[in-house]
Amino acid sequence: MPSPNEFFVAARARFAAAAANAPDAAIDVLMAGHHVRLNFAGTAMRPLLEPVFRHLPHPGTGAAALTIDLWDARTTGVDLLPPSWGSADIGARGFVRSFCDERFTTRLEMESGALSMIDGHGGAAFQCTPDAARLPHWERAHPLSTVLGRWFRPLDLPMVHAAAIGGPGGAVLLVGRGGTGKSTCTLACVEAGLQTAGDDYLLLDAAGPTVHSLFGSATLHAEHRRRFPGLMPDAEARATADEKFVSLLSVRRPTAMIAALPLVAILAPRVVGHGPCRLRPISPAAALLALAPSTLLQLGRAGDGVLAQLAALCRRLPCHALELGADVAEIPVVVEALLGRYAGGARQAGAR
Repeated sequence: MPSPNEFFVAARARFAAAAANAPDAAIDVLMAGHHVRLNFAGTAMRPLLEPVFRHLPHPGTGAAALTIDLWDARTTGVDLLPPSWGSADIGARGFVRSFCDERFTTRLEMESGALSMIDGHGGAAFQCTPDAARLPHWERAHPLSTVLGRWFRPLDLPMVHAAAIGGPGGAVLLVGRGGTGKSTCTLACVEAGLQTAGDDYLLLDAAGPTVHSLFGSATLHAEHRRRFPGLMPDAEARATADEKFVSLLSVRRPTAMIAALPLVAILAPRVVGHGPCRLRPISPAAALLALAPSTLLQLGRAGDGVLAQLAALCRRLPCHALELGADVAEIPVVVEALLGRYAGGARQAGAR
């Protein structure tokens, strides 16, 4: 069996062969002020990823801190060499145990067969996808989340499973496991004119506290999508029966996307389904319970040491439960009232 480093070097050589067969342009963006370059080969990957990152600032000249090579086998004719691990080596969420250590993180997306690997010491990563058309909704909405989570963690910028809504004057962090209403809150507030740094994943600078944007997308279950026809029109519906719908806010509502937001409060949505939308205070421990489990699970090894930062954030900011009633139009009214209390208002002029 090759070492992780030997496999990584061989995989990047495969990308070079793919790029020679079917070159494509690169994308350079700033994530939390760090220059990230996405190198593409083939015709399938860049059209999927470019809109997701379109809202991010562009760097000036200079070398990238992190370079990610991306290609698909179908349009380049170049696949990875057969993996040297067996099914017993694939752990939770597809992490390849023998190829994950202090330097390398390797993950196999079980549904699509996409393999990503990052050299955390070398500022380089790759993702090879057999067929981009097979990527599930979470990979289309939040591409490279494993690579980015691993890269930014040593920079004290952990990737958190949360959304953020507000404006330059202040924002609320929406926390909770999937299905608690974070996306509904985000889309309702975007339609009302507030801005978002992200619907599902953000980089957290706990010292600020500030969140930084990664993905210009939002996802929603089919039964809720029709509440937001301007953000999730039928013509763009791509989900299957068991998938969420993906809306590219960076394309459909670019002024709603913002690269960074200062945090002034934490909200934990909970779907009630009747009565008014209202707030009630909760303890820092209750907010941490809503934020930490899904964040730490999805970071894998990159989450080591993050819990203390999340606990400190919940102690520092006021925490509330947001009970979602029958009318989603009430959500931005309640959120803006809270922002007015803690940040003196946060609506960004012209965000509609």
